[in-house]
Amino acid sequence: MQPQTYLLVDVAIALGASLVLSMGKSLGALWLGSAMMGVATASMFPPCVSLPQALGISLSGGLTSLFVAGSSVGGLVVPYVLSAAMDFFGPRALFLGMLIIVVAMWALITDFNSCSCGSG
Repeated sequence: MQPQTYLLVDVAIALGASLVLSMGKSLGALWLGSAMMGVATASMFPPCVSLPQALGISLSGGLTSLFVAGSSVGGLVVPYVLSAAMDFFGPRALFLGMLIIVVAMWALITDFNSCSCGSG
């Protein structure tokens, strides 16, 4: 299976989890949404690393290290911004922020699937 397919499935599960978390008001919804989000995000990094090669873009060691450094910075910045939003708007901001991030990821991945990157 192609990395794009893995990412689309992961993002679809994360989108469902975000909707469950942002609209659910019960403890069961919290558990279900958290489990879905964990399953979705656990397998996102490897396909993201192999996606450029699947699109025909060759990566050197330096570019790969920049990719990993960028994902590390994102791992620091996104939780900080979400926690600041939670302080300002309340706990719902966390789930709505995750929903916004997942929708943005969906848009990027479907754009990658529709482009002819590296094929010509």
